[in-house]
Amino acid sequence: MRAIFGWLGRHLLLFALIVGALMLHAAWVANRGSLSDTTVRQRATEAGAAITQVRERAKQAATEMQVTASRSLESGTETLVAQKGEATRQLHVLEAAAPSAFEQARWATTGDVAAMKGEALRRLEIERLKREIDFYSSTIDLANDPNGAWAGLRNAEAQLGRLSAAANQQCAMASQAQQRLQAFRTEGNALFRQFRRLFGEEGKLERDAAAAQEACLAAIRERDAAVRNLASAREAVRRGQVVIDTQIALATGELEAIAVQVRAGGGTKFTGYLWTAFWVLLGIIVSPYLIRAFLYAIVAPAAERRATIRIDLPDMQVSPVARTEASRISLPVVLSAGEELLIRDGYLQTSSQTAEKATRWLLDFRHPLSSLASGLFFLTRIRGEGEATTVSAVRDPFAELAEMELPPGAACVLHPRALVAVVQPEGAPLRITSHWRLTSLNAWLTLQLRFLAFHGPSRLIVRGTRGVRLEPAAKGRIFGQDQLVGFSADLAYSVARTETFWPYLLGRDSLFKDKVEAGGGLLVIEEAPLSSAKGRGGSKGLEGLLDAGLKVFGL
Repeated sequence: MRAIFGWLGRHLLLFALIVGALMLHAAWVANRGSLSDTTVRQRATEAGAAITQVRERAKQAATEMQVTASRSLESGTETLVAQKGEATRQLHVLEAAAPSAFEQARWATTGDVAAMKGEALRRLEIERLKREIDFYSSTIDLANDPNGAWAGLRNAEAQLGRLSAAANQQCAMASQAQQRLQAFRTEGNALFRQFRRLFGEEGKLERDAAAAQEACLAAIRERDAAVRNLASAREAVRRGQVVIDTQIALATGELEAIAVQVRAGGGTKFTGYLWTAFWVLLGIIVSPYLIRAFLYAIVAPAAERRATIRIDLPDMQVSPVARTEASRISLPVVLSAGEELLIRDGYLQTSSQTAEKATRWLLDFRHPLSSLASGLFFLTRIRGEGEATTVSAVRDPFAELAEMELPPGAACVLHPRALVAVVQPEGAPLRITSHWRLTSLNAWLTLQLRFLAFHGPSRLIVRGTRGVRLEPAAKGRIFGQDQLVGFSADLAYSVARTETFWPYLLGRDSLFKDKVEAGGGLLVIEEAPLSSAKGRGGSKGLEGLLDAGLKVFGL
């Protein structure tokens, strides 16, 4: 329960700090811009009134463009070209005055309604000018195109006039032919008309009247077709005139939304701060879990499939041997003939009075920096057959010791920081080789790029907090990264994804653990690493940075 209240308290405090930061930022921006609240409200009121002005200007512009277009089609396109050029110039000026994305984000954060209204008006005016330019262009094209809609209208009107005159003339000729035929049938006596019929005069008059009537009807049909063509031409001209009222009404919708924000007042502004702070806090809380889930499900399985680390030692023939089954607080060391003991300061508890003692400056003069960094300098050297020495951590109450033997042909990869004492033949110093693995992904994931291999024959005494465990690799072992002290050089070393998801997601376990593959060698594990005892995340600050640096170099 205490942990829950602590978590809530920390995040409520963080929420309050985010809200305060947003408000301070808004105040700073307002002061920087020298805009008082009165000025902001005044500009907001003016911007709200501009909605009606823009609508009226749009309607007036639409009417003027239509009238101008009609006149220009009659008198030429000079006026339209001039107005199009002026509208284009105004459009370029407005587009050049576009604010940056940062400025728009600052307006949204600080609630600068006047600035947002001004930007909305600018975009509205740009849309109006674009539609006005399109209208001018289409109207100019209509007037200048000899084969366009306006030319078609002129041709249709002229053709209708010609066909109407022709139809009137043909119908008049048909009427005259009918009159001549009627006069033939009614004038003179019957004997005279019969005599004229014998010569075919009546048939000729009838044929002339029928032909004239057919020509009249054909002329009427052509005139009616010209009337329909004229109507189509007028419709084409009407479609060429663009009306922008609908587009302007849609563009003013954004201003209406901002006007609602103005009427909401300062309460909406503070509520905006709260919501912004809430989403920021939610992102801070959720992001680590999303990242951890991605690493666990995608990255870790891919890393597990990478090649393991193997230390190639052609001269290695056998594996190290554990001299003790369990670690102890103190270990007695008895020297055989031709052996010497090198022990670091702080671990020599008791020694023989008759033993030969001297100082060894460095454990390995071929690796001076590694010896200094791991504390293996100013060592006490003890010689003498049968001499007994007790090795124990006289200054660390939690340290326990274990002994491991490296026969001839055996080698062990070991962190020198855990090495307490070495028993080696006189005149044959312990051989240490360095192995880099800069191109191995497993080396980077374990934060160990260099490995130090200790070669036999020798006996190594290692220490660990609350004990050291020497166990056979058998079917392979998985362990925490801070627990590793060393392993036989014939084992394959890599990383494994932590076994349980939820403890890792909640930050209680690390994503990767170390592992060695199945083999016949030994694994040297520290029971309770000191870095883990200092906290779940290990050592902090400069100490943690130093520990990480030593691990990178295999120390």
